[in-house]
Formats: sequence, structure tokens, C-alpha cells
Amino acid sequence: MKIHVLSMRDIHAAPHNAPAFNIEDVIVDTCDANLIRPKARKITKSIDKSAWPQPIKNMANKFVRKGLGYYEPIDISKMLPSDETNVLILIGVHGAFLEILKSIPEWREKFDVVVAYIFDAWLVDAFPSLTQQLDHLFVPLNGLIEPLQKEFSIPVSYWPHSANVLDHGSANIARCIDIASYGRVPTQYHAQLFERCNQSSQDLFYYRQVPEEADLYPDEPYTPQRFDYQHKVLLKKILSRSKISLAFDFTYTSKGSVALSNYQEHPSYFYRKPTLTPRWFEGLASGTAIVGKRPPSKEADRLLDWKDATIELPDRPEEGVEAIMNLLADKERLTAIHRRNYWQMLKKHDTRWRVKACLDQLRLPIPSKLQSDLEKIDYQSRNFLAEMR
Repeated sequence: MKIHVLSMRDIHAAPHNAPAFNIEDVIVDTCDANLIRPKARKITKSIDKSAWPQPIKNMANKFVRKGLGYYEPIDISKMLPSDETNVLILIGVHGAFLEILKSIPEWREKFDVVVAYIFDAWLVDAFPSLTQQLDHLFVPLNGLIEPLQKEFSIPVSYWPHSANVLDHGSANIARCIDIASYGRVPTQYHAQLFERCNQSSQDLFYYRQVPEEADLYPDEPYTPQRFDYQHKVLLKKILSRSKISLAFDFTYTSKGSVALSNYQEHPSYFYRKPTLTPRWFEGLASGTAIVGKRPPSKEADRLLDWKDATIELPDRPEEGVEAIMNLLADKERLTAIHRRNYWQMLKKHDTRWRVKACLDQLRLPIPSKLQSDLEKIDYQSRNFLAEMR
């Protein structure tokens, strides 16, 4: 078996792509996979970076898509061993990312197995018609399996979110940031925490990181020189150095909520159901204490099933801030949370467990490096449990 990973990393630079790129990196490392990185045609870049009005850009892109195609064609004939099963895996934020398959001429004929893992799979209209040619589709929401199977007449399976805990998890106890805030957080919570913690007279540190804008068709490759790569590394460092990190379910920060005054349209809000996203798993893997509003769902209860995996805050920000201050003062509880979150994530939600489950679902063999890493995880989690006792 030879695994190939088709990546958007040279097409779209944005912090929200990092969880997908992280999974790609784990697959490449543990499965000795080829990383295929298509590039956009020059005409595609010229259209999207032009000063034309958006309707004109849309019309021009439509002609390019139906004619030459968005992407430079890739000759992968030398990458495909003729005596092995060739498996192509694509991981994307939403279904429109599947269009990248067109960068490989006659892609369906070239691969024995083609599968995709799509995060925001509730955007059904974003999936192109070629979705029906996949052998398998994986999604992180159980409730979407049946409707997507009916829509595309292909097998659809559950792949919960995860984190690369083995390489980037942390049970660090010495943490210099008291409270970290990332992504969508109720405005009133941010304002009160900033006022409470960041005055010169206060010996507290509240850090707010705002995701950077996306860059379509980046000039830099996905290396430490590119902004979204740097953002990913910095976020991991911030979380592993934070005692507490804020996280709020989409349904709490959606339109009409008294907790959010600066509502912005975002695809996640159209789903309107409680949703666990990668940020919950990234935070827990770093050992930080997650406080906020946990998604009220059976899925969240099943996946995050240990003590203090998340800590609920009141609706009133002033009461919530006091609860956070009380938690910061409880050093024994915080230490237990840091260690427990890391250990639970390592033994249950490392990305390698998800990759194994995917290959098992497809009835494909487990590569030796992946098996070795899983044994290392099992060994480390058992040793860490012994230390905690």
C-alpha cells in the first residue's frame, strides 16, 4: 500500500487550515505518505488578485474552471507504484476543497482508493458533483452521516476531531499566562477580563490572540517563514503556557445571543447545532483548563468524558470572571487539570488513533511507523498514569 496526501497548503494560507495540515503531517510521517501540493494557474491568481468587481471575478473564474481549470496539472505517474494499492487522502475544511482533485488529470483512474475528511460538512451545497466518485467520506459529526450518504450515495463514516498530542501535547505545570482567549469569545467576557487583568496594578496576564486574515495563493510555501505556519506554532506555545483558555460553543456566540454584540456572519453559524471544533482538542492537548460554554451535546459528553475536561461559566460575565479568578487561586485543582487533560487526550484523542480507525474502516493495513507510535502512546499514557497516582 502507498498513501498519497493531496494538500491545499500551497493554494490557501489561513490559520483555520492548520488542523487539516496537522493531520496531513501526521499521515505523511506515520504512513510514509507522499505529500502532493498543487498550485493555482497564473491566470487564476491574476483574476482573484485583480481589482475587478466581485461579479466580474466570479464570471471570469467560471470560464477558467470550465476551460483550463483552476490548477496546474500534476504528473504523478512516477509517484504511483504499479505493484501496490494506491490510496489518495484529502483533508479539507469544507466540501469545496474537493475541487483540488481536478489538479490530477484522470484522478479517479489513477488511484485504487480515494477518500476525504471534511470538517465543515454541514455546508452540503459546497460539495462538488465529483464527491460521488469518492470511495469514502469522513466527517466529524455523527448527525451528518445519514444525510450525506443519501445526498451522494457513498459510504460516510465518523472521524472525530483530534490533536497531535504525542508531538505537541503538554502537561507543563509552570505556566506564565493566566488566561488565554482565541477565536470567538463573547465581547463582554473579553472586556471584563481585559479590564480586570491587564491593568498595571494587577499581577495577572490575560492574552487575546486574534486569527489573521487568509491569503489566497500564497507566494511562500508552508514553512516557518509563512504567517499561518507561525500562527500555528505561536498558538501551540500560548496554549501550553496558559493556565486557563476560553472556549465557547457556536450556539452561544451566534446571532441574537446576549453574549455577543459584534456578531459576524460565519459558515459555522448556519449549522445552528452544538459543535465540537478542533480548538477544543488543541486546548485540551496542551493541558490548559478549558472554561466557557461547552457544546450541549451527547457527542461532547461522550468524547470529553473526564472530570473538569471543561468548566462551565455563568451567562453573566461579571459572575464568570469571578469564577475564573477563583479557579486561578485553586492551584491544586489547576495542576490536576493540566495533567489530566494531557493524559486523557494522549490515550483517547491523539490523531494517530483517528488515522488507524480510518485505515481499519477502509480495511487497509496499518503502517509499521503508525503502529510503533501507537505503542509509544500506550506506553507513555500508562507511565503517566502511574506518575499521577
